[in-house]
Amino acid sequence: MSIVVTNPARVARIQEYLKWKYVIGERGDCISRLTPAMQDRFTASKLTLEELREIAFLYQFTRGVILLIGKAGSGKTLTMTQLLYNLRKYFGMHSITDYELKAAYGAHNYLSTDEFIDHLKRLDDLVKIRKDRMTELTNKEVNERLGEAAETILKERGIVFDNAAIGWDEANRKLEASRANSRLVMIHRYYVQTWRHYQCALILATPEISDITPKALTQVTIELSCSYDRERQDCVAMGRHRDTLEPIVMHTYMPNYCQYYETHAPISIRDAVMSFRGKKL
Repeated sequence: MSIVVTNPARVARIQEYLKWKYVIGERGDCISRLTPAMQDRFTASKLTLEELREIAFLYQFTRGVILLIGKAGSGKTLTMTQLLYNLRKYFGMHSITDYELKAAYGAHNYLSTDEFIDHLKRLDDLVKIRKDRMTELTNKEVNERLGEAAETILKERGIVFDNAAIGWDEANRKLEASRANSRLVMIHRYYVQTWRHYQCALILATPEISDITPKALTQVTIELSCSYDRERQDCVAMGRHRDTLEPIVMHTYMPNYCQYYETHAPISIRDAVMSFRGKKL
């Protein structure tokens, strides 16, 4: 009579693999959002255990507004890049950023703040044409009209928000609380407040939460504080999901992602185009 000796460690790993596959399988929307290649591998049980864990973890970031908080050098951009990269890898979400990504990153849309402001200048024509009508609208209606017009301009440039992962590395400048009535802040706040209309993830980074206009903060679904360990080259982002109250701990190893983005890229905002001539909205 032969005795079969089973490796307990291997059995435990198989059980964990089946557990995570079941967890993902219970989330039908998660599977449908995977790239076709990932769906095929999932069905054929060809994903690794590490990949299953990552998919289950990243699923909560596929929709909503994610806020990354931390002082300079805390790893906010590193964490953001990791999220953008893996949301594209597993869920096929195209990347849109306001900071430069290197060629090694792959396909993405880069739109600097200055370039976005240049696009917004075209909205002056819209305001002038509809000047009489605009004065009859409420501030909320004006914001919506401007947001829709800005969205049209971006679409002309090939930038759409459906199934996108959007990274604003200096969100405090786009959503600055002290400039809540400026055109730039109004347009960006419109996108934050209407993210539910899209299958998208909007990732915001800021040194201080108080720098962001409160109306944008009400839309945040996940809030994480970042800290970077230089010795280990590891960024730890800790926080919670505001809807489920589930704690979140996320590690990002710098050497895995630093080759994908430019660090310390300056982002400028020109005050001269912050408000409409003749009327500050």
